[in-house]
Amino acid sequence: MSRIAQAEIAGTINTQQQSVNRAKRMQPSARPKSGSLRPFLAGMFLVSLAIGILSAWHGGVLSVGDDGVSYLDLSDAWRNHDWLTAANGCWSPAYPVLLAATLGVSRPSAFWEPVVIRGLNLLLYVGAMFSFAFFWRELTRSVERHTATMGTENKLPRRSWFLLGFALFLFFAVEFIGVNLVSPDLALFSCVLLVGGIMVRIKDGSLGWGPFAWLGAVCAIGYLMKAIMFPLTFIFLGVAFLTADDKRRILPRLALALAVFILISAPWILMLSQAKGRLTYSDVGRLNYLWFASEGFNDYGYPFPWKPAPGEGTPVHPMRDLLASPHVFEFRAPFRGSYPLWDDPSYWYEGAKVPIHLRQQLRTIVNALTGYPHVVELQSALLVGAIFLMLAAGPRAKRVLKAWYLILPAVTALTLYAISHGLVQNRYTAPFLPLLWAGLFAELYVLHLKENSRLLRPLSLAMAIILSIPLAVDLSYNLRQTARNVHARTFFDHYDADVADYLQKAGLHPGDSLGYLQAPEDGTNKYWARLAKMTIVADMSFQDVPAFWGADRTSQAKVLAAFHDAGVQAVVAYRAPSSASSTGWQRVGRSDYYVLTGGDLVPAH
Repeated sequence: MSRIAQAEIAGTINTQQQSVNRAKRMQPSARPKSGSLRPFLAGMFLVSLAIGILSAWHGGVLSVGDDGVSYLDLSDAWRNHDWLTAANGCWSPAYPVLLAATLGVSRPSAFWEPVVIRGLNLLLYVGAMFSFAFFWRELTRSVERHTATMGTENKLPRRSWFLLGFALFLFFAVEFIGVNLVSPDLALFSCVLLVGGIMVRIKDGSLGWGPFAWLGAVCAIGYLMKAIMFPLTFIFLGVAFLTADDKRRILPRLALALAVFILISAPWILMLSQAKGRLTYSDVGRLNYLWFASEGFNDYGYPFPWKPAPGEGTPVHPMRDLLASPHVFEFRAPFRGSYPLWDDPSYWYEGAKVPIHLRQQLRTIVNALTGYPHVVELQSALLVGAIFLMLAAGPRAKRVLKAWYLILPAVTALTLYAISHGLVQNRYTAPFLPLLWAGLFAELYVLHLKENSRLLRPLSLAMAIILSIPLAVDLSYNLRQTARNVHARTFFDHYDADVADYLQKAGLHPGDSLGYLQAPEDGTNKYWARLAKMTIVADMSFQDVPAFWGADRTSQAKVLAAFHDAGVQAVVAYRAPSSASSTGWQRVGRSDYYVLTGGDLVPAH
């Protein structure tokens, strides 16, 4: 072979090798080089953990809202094999089962129960941290793969990118949900993020069997946490199908995901359907329609009785209206709980029909949509940042539509919540909003890595700082509250335990019946009844409580007579006026609770 031919062959080989090396440089490795980032990521983890502990402690205020009381009552039902109470049409089973396991192992006293619950929530928060890390890692790899295919020489500014993710996580997990809240929202947050990470993998061509099996399992666990994941599971499966290039290959894998979902979900669906006498996966959507869109919804609102409009059915389990003015309701139920009216709201609405009232529903949707601007306002930093990057991208901004596979499930969830303005709340929307923003910013980052990459670092830092401001304010309040408690040597406020202790010392026993005069500021706090192991069976709606305190003694005696006829051994009131002490009401310690027992609770003559 001539020297010329050898030189040509050598030159060709060198050219090919250079092309291969160039392609390798453009493609990120399967495992990103993150050695220099490890101290940074470890620092973020430790900061997140410290913030989670402070949020869980919540300044030492150990109160539990009505939803939390219901979940705790259900945990007792699961622990005691009380299937009648456990088969609940409103509250999903997974979180009560976690509570049952935690309380069953630790067996805390009534005083320490909320501390143990906060410990469980802190573990769920750590789980949410790792779930978000998985989601953000998959999204990071996806961004780097796409920037490589676009031929850009600019690399993803990892520190600013991870800082944005760090701020997103803390904002939605701590500020929107909170670690102190006794609810499954943090657990659902984790499930949605895990599903989001799996969806990123599937979209980028990962069609192994494993991700699809995990997709079905995580969706099922999410459904057992909160019922909204049942319809959303089919949205996720549909999106996975649409994103796949090989539709024939993905179909059996989607069938596997669906089979796993059904296998895990079916026992609860069968148990609930058998208890309710009809096929159902949850009554929560139906209940919210009745509460906020039904024409029979009255001024007293849920959970008090609705007055059915024509065609809306008849209550199978009506509550007793013991007194018309002011209203005093009695509600005894066959299941156990601290507050039967809210332990299973679906029981009280059995027999209700759900006709579609278009005008009423449109009005409800409009009311719900008016609540979303407030939710968006809290995220103004993200909104302004996204708009700025889209304007800077010009016509190329249409690329953000490539994030539809994450945006669509999030928008679907927000739309489902719009059936009721009562559902447009931060903690309900929090699990889904990170999908929307993460998908949006991932595509915007890809756009600007090719041009104007210098915008990304300062913009990410600005958004992170602004998102952190409300979180910093809340945490500083918690620290000040904790410092005051330590200085006063009280360490925490646990007035619910004080009320429970007072009732027991007053001669009442577990299982006794109570009445309650609630106030607008305290309409969702009945944890003291659970700690006393007693049941509230009669209640005055908070709208009528001011009129009761302003009435003369004769009128007040009629109300107390109604409570006495309901069989209560004591009546508890919140924030009674100073004049209440002259009629036998006793204030409980330093709290704002007052109790009327014994000879002061007698029928009027």
